[in-house]
Amino acid sequence: MLFNVFDSITQEVETLFAQDYENNTQLAIAIKSYIRSNNEDLVQYLIKTPSDIELVVKYKVFSIDCVLQNIWLHFFKDNKDLCLGAVGGYGRRELMPHSDIDLVILLEDGTQEANAEQLSTFVTFLWDTGLDIGSSVRTIEDCKTEAIKDLTVITNLMEGFYLAGKETLFTQMIDVISVKNMWSKKDFFKAKLKERDARYQRFNDASYKLEPNLKESPGGLRDIHHILWVLKRAFNVNELHEIQNIGFIQPDECEALIEGRNFLWLIRFLLHGFAKRQENRVLFNHQQTLADVLGYTGERLNDRIEQVMQRYFRTITELSRLNELLLQLFREEILFKNKKQVITRINNRFQIRNGYLETQSEELFKLFPPALLETFVILSTHEEIIGVRAETIRQIRNNLDEINEEFRSDSICKTLFIQIFRYPNGLTHQLRRMARYGILSRYIPAFENVVGRMQYDLFHVYSVDQHTLMVVRNLRRFAIKEHAHEFPDCSAIIKKLPNNEVLFLAALFHDIAKGRNGNHAKLGAIEAKNFAIQHEMSSGDTKLLTWLVASHLDMSLTAQRKDLTDPETIYEFAKKVGTVNYLRQLYLLTICDMRATNPEAWSDWKYQLLSDLYNKALTVLKRGLDNPIDIDKTIFKKKQHCIKKLTQGDFSYNQVNEIWDTFRKSYFIHYHESDILTHTAAIINHQDDSPLVLLYNDEKKQCSNIFVYTHNTDALFSQVCSGLDKMEINILESRIIISKDNMSLFSFSILDNNLETFDNTYSIDKVCNNILGSIEEKTQAPKLQVKKQYHTHRHFKFFQSFNFSKWNDLTVLHISSTDAPGILSLITQVLLNNKIRVHNAKIGVIGEKIDNVFFISTLDNKILNDNKINSLRDQLNVQFTN
Repeated sequence: MLFNVFDSITQEVETLFAQDYENNTQLAIAIKSYIRSNNEDLVQYLIKTPSDIELVVKYKVFSIDCVLQNIWLHFFKDNKDLCLGAVGGYGRRELMPHSDIDLVILLEDGTQEANAEQLSTFVTFLWDTGLDIGSSVRTIEDCKTEAIKDLTVITNLMEGFYLAGKETLFTQMIDVISVKNMWSKKDFFKAKLKERDARYQRFNDASYKLEPNLKESPGGLRDIHHILWVLKRAFNVNELHEIQNIGFIQPDECEALIEGRNFLWLIRFLLHGFAKRQENRVLFNHQQTLADVLGYTGERLNDRIEQVMQRYFRTITELSRLNELLLQLFREEILFKNKKQVITRINNRFQIRNGYLETQSEELFKLFPPALLETFVILSTHEEIIGVRAETIRQIRNNLDEINEEFRSDSICKTLFIQIFRYPNGLTHQLRRMARYGILSRYIPAFENVVGRMQYDLFHVYSVDQHTLMVVRNLRRFAIKEHAHEFPDCSAIIKKLPNNEVLFLAALFHDIAKGRNGNHAKLGAIEAKNFAIQHEMSSGDTKLLTWLVASHLDMSLTAQRKDLTDPETIYEFAKKVGTVNYLRQLYLLTICDMRATNPEAWSDWKYQLLSDLYNKALTVLKRGLDNPIDIDKTIFKKKQHCIKKLTQGDFSYNQVNEIWDTFRKSYFIHYHESDILTHTAAIINHQDDSPLVLLYNDEKKQCSNIFVYTHNTDALFSQVCSGLDKMEINILESRIIISKDNMSLFSFSILDNNLETFDNTYSIDKVCNNILGSIEEKTQAPKLQVKKQYHTHRHFKFFQSFNFSKWNDLTVLHISSTDAPGILSLITQVLLNNKIRVHNAKIGVIGEKIDNVFFISTLDNKILNDNKINSLRDQLNVQFTN
């Protein structure tokens, strides 16, 4: 076995240094080879025996100790005035294959100059061995000066471990930085809390993202380091298992803490091994290997990956709870031990001690289980409470088994749970606490399935439970005056709702069936309905809650996939929604859901799409579903407004009407007045027969618009798309209208690579010239380069899906596939080759996928028959898979 005795390491290293080398370069090469081989052996051993992670880490640390001690002797055998110490993570005895090796070299005052050259040679040699060295050379006085003023320095030094050289120097250094001489345990603890809060702010919700940083994110290894630093500084404790000895933690909690730490160690050690460099992020390209190494099974690769990531997310959730508990205990011991206890009684069961909520009896939750939920009602109604006392957190965790069917059926419990949603102050914080303490998944068993559950794609960037809580948080912000400026219309709308608890509950249940076989919205609606019935909600609230969960995707799909300028689309959506109240609730839920799914993919464009759909549907509902809008009357009013403005400027009535007489009715239906004004003026001012390409910004839609006016050809749409594809411009939507005199009226809503509008003259001219070039050169679409996928997408298997349906007099082609450069050009080229006319298109990128909808017909404007559809599907499949 690799780890029978640690003596073998000493022997190996001594043998390595006993060889004859011509120079230090050869020795450095030999050491580098040994370290590389040692790392590979450790990783391979760990793959076979992952339960030995603690032993592997100890082995890694000891092997580096031996190497450095022998290197020190090689350079400083006769120098008795220097000392080598391990600090930081290395001093803490925590090393991964490619961790930083933090060292401190101590020397006597006045010997700096005499040792400078030799130390420089030593440090250079260390770098030549391939070790990632972080070193400092200091006198004892230097250590004192730097440690007093810098929290990072004191933290690194106090973790020091003697390695070689003059040991008395190391002893002096430890003494001079001790708590009796600087950084009292109270000052140190306060500073560390501030440092932790800053780190939490920096990483925000990164803990539960698809590629989390297991070291720095909340709940990660840095939180454990934080505990260790406080233990060492304030209580002279060096190891996690020693916490039990000073009474801060129970045996099962200590076991959970060490088990969680070991799991993160295991992942981190393997990540370093797979990447062959320092790597603390659980990246896509390592998740599959981790799942295989850790023995997760499942028919689909995604199942295995989701299992390992679910374990990861659940681990950091438990570590976050333990971190909260321990820090609260430390706070009481360090900050409040000798202070007068300020106690405020709330009722016979609870009181506030120094700002923190606590029970008045250790047996409260056993004697009166509903108090488990009452805890969070009190937190919601008493804003002066800072948090929950550690002992009360422990009591909650120890009494989770009290939450059973009898508990859920208790009328007091049901009332208390609903009350949490009726007192929205701090609702997000209370739900996060309830999730962290395990209350939420016990009270709503279906929630347990989504705790830590990720979805292996680039669209859903958070685990399902964290996404759900973020949706609640987003909704809650609408109701807070301080955040009204973020979405003024939503803040105004939420005030009009008869109550908010149904909406908040819909957010809690909307994705609760994710991960099950079947339609998660329908399955979630069943869970929501059962919950409503159990909690004796009114029939109206039950119906609304069930409908919201079942329909929570409808608005986003309509806005992103259908033509919102088509009155029929708006009418059908309004008909499905039915009432103004339902529309308001769905609108708010949809915005919050989309923002919490992938904040980076959220844009003003999507907001405007939803707002546009909401306002149009609201108009229909207020008019009445039996009183549809008169299209001809609407067009007449739109023309009157536009011609009034145009003729007030440089254009005559005849000039405008000469242009408009060639436009079809559909043009005036589908374009806003601002677009009509811009297009008409540009066409009149365009003096020759060349293609007109115009780029202008649309403040209302929060995007840039391209308008192309030229003689129509079958290849024109493909040519323009090809030009845009080459520039990697984000096409959001396109509209194609052919005038009565066969002129194209093409428009494209676009954003640049940063999802922003084109604001400078250079970029606008560049885009226009590129499109003109594509039209004039009759550019053909390039072949799709699937192998040239975007770097974040390469870990997802390429797929494609083609679905056909009918809408009015058009065929609708819905294409979903993995995104890749040139893919839009390929699609339009296939359509062109098959003599297919594109009337309208919605272009969307969702994570690693494209989601495109094309409204198409034959060249003679007929719906595609089954033979044509099957032929087109076959050709698209061939092109996508070649």
